[in-house]
Formats: sequence, structure tokens, C-alpha cells
Amino acid sequence: MKRFLNIFKNQDGQALMLIAVMMVAIMGFVALSVDVGRLYLTRIDLQKTADAAALAGAKMLPGEDTARNLAITYAGKNMNNESDLKSKIIKSGDTYTASNTIDNVTDTVTATTPYNSHKTQIEVTCTRTVHYTFAKVLGWETTNVTAKAVADNTSKYDGEALPFLNIGYTYDTPPDTNGDGKPDLIVWSKVTSGDKGTLYDFETKGSGSNTYFELDYGDGLTIKQGFDNGLKGLDGSKLKDGVDAIFKDVAIGTHFYVFSLNTQAISDLKSGKLVVTDKKGDRVKRGINPPGLQPQDIVDKDDLVLLEVALVSYDSSNNHNIHLDYTGTSYDVAHDILPPGGSITEGIVKLVK
Repeated sequence: MKRFLNIFKNQDGQALMLIAVMMVAIMGFVALSVDVGRLYLTRIDLQKTADAAALAGAKMLPGEDTARNLAITYAGKNMNNESDLKSKIIKSGDTYTASNTIDNVTDTVTATTPYNSHKTQIEVTCTRTVHYTFAKVLGWETTNVTAKAVADNTSKYDGEALPFLNIGYTYDTPPDTNGDGKPDLIVWSKVTSGDKGTLYDFETKGSGSNTYFELDYGDGLTIKQGFDNGLKGLDGSKLKDGVDAIFKDVAIGTHFYVFSLNTQAISDLKSGKLVVTDKKGDRVKRGINPPGLQPQDIVDKDDLVLLEVALVSYDSSNNHNIHLDYTGTSYDVAHDILPPGGSITEGIVKLVK
């Protein structure tokens, strides 16, 4: 030990250099354990803030300005200063941005809607500048920590909508099967099962002459190929009962709306290439020929369109035969373009990213 100490004593300069190098390494490890840990905790806090703000904003959709303002306000409650963020909102296209610095910490919130052309979705991004403590030894001063969240206000359609899906009828070049000089769409039990589907995603609302269906298409439509008179909806109501009530005294020519595969999706289905989600949650390809679409297959929202139709005839004695003429008007529900007065904005709000 004495000999070792003498050697160390005689090499003071080298020892100091070694200690200096070791201290830098030690400070580096401290930086990793303290500063990186602080970044991780900041990221968790910002993600919670972004999630909550996106959900709050989504409740206001499709009111875009209201949704963006509320999202930024909600984020401000969990960040630096709510009132300062509100007073510093800057609008640029579909995005609102607010930034504020307190105690040398800058917080920035952006709220964007429509998000990816979806009017029922809003994206919130929360960013915070973090000043390093120990990592400054390594030349690092600050970094930005960012968290993002996207929330969706589940899209529904109510009113004069029927719980059927047109599968095989090519509505852009429609036939005239009854010779009335108008293109027609047929939804009834005696046509081949390849022409139509029945939807699971309905609830029966109202009563008597005020009965109507509410259809949840936000996550796509869950279908059964063909017609199922006894099928029950999301609320347990029977399809037959709702149809009976709606068509009891309805006048010929009354307009309704029916969901349909869009023209590309119809083409894909006929060629066996339509991608759907099966009841197990797997993505699979389907064709219109047997076995065709399977019960509880989910058709993507992006593959849907809403068709306006007019009633030609209805026969309640024959399993609800319904003959409907396509009016030539369609709505791009993939981007939440709906007939006036038919959208419900107080649906299920949830995070999608």
C-alpha cells in the first residue's frame, strides 16, 4: 500500500488528468440518469395533456373553430398558463397555435382540424422546451419534447336512413329494371343476396310515425350479406319492427338514404379484392361470389358512400320488399359529407392515435 501511494504521489499531474477525465464520464452518466429521466417524465405528462385536449376538442366537432379553441384552452390548464395561451392563439389554415414562455420554459400547443381531411377528427400537439442540467457538461443546452394525439367524434347518421348496404348495384351506371325511365336501386328480400347487405350498426329511435334509424358508420359498417328480417341492432331493437313503423303510412316518392359501397369498392368486391375486417379483427379480402361477405365483416368507412333514393313500392306482406329509385345524388361519407340535418355530432369521442 505504501509503495502504491508513493507511486501515486509521484505522478500527481497524471492522476489529476485521469480524475478530470473520470469526472466528465461520471457527469455524463448522471446526465443520462437525471436529464433523460426528466425528458421521459415530461413526455408522459405532455401525452396525457395532448390526449385530454384532443378528446375535449373532439366533442365540439364539426365546429372547427370551437374545437380548436377548446383543445388549446384545455391543454393550457395542464401547461404553463391557460389565459396566456388563449390570448396568443394564431390561426393558420386548419391549425391554431399558441405559445407561451414562463420561467424560461416555453410551451406550445397546436390544434388541427380537419385532420387528414376528416372533419370528425382533431390533432393536438403539445411541445415543451426542456433545459438540461448535467448534460450541459457535454455541450447540450435545451431540447424539445413533443406529444401528439388524434381524437375522433364517431360519425353517425340518422333521420331518413335505412339499415341496408348496397353491395353490387353500380349506381354510377344504373339500370332501369321496372321501366319507369329512372335508374333504380333495389333493397328487398327476393333479389339475389349479392346485391345488398343488412347492417348491424343501427339503433331504432322514436316511435310510431316518428320512428327512424340511427346508423353508426364512424368505424365502418358491420354487415350481413343479404336481408335479415330478424336482425337486431346495437340497442337490441329488431330490424323488422323499425321498418314496419317507418313504412306503415309512407307516401310513394318519399326520399330516404341508403349506404352503399363506392364504385371502386364495388369493383374490388366483384374481382375478389375488397379488403374488410372480419369478426376476429383480421384484414381479409372478399369477393361477391360465394362465400362472399361474411356475417359481421366490417366495411371500411373509406369504401362507403351515401345514396339518396325515392320509394317506389313497399310490400310488408312479403318480407318487406322495398323498391327504391336512386335519385342520382350521393354523399361522400368517407369525408363526413352528409345531407343537411342528418349528422349527429354528440357521438362517442375516442382517441384514434
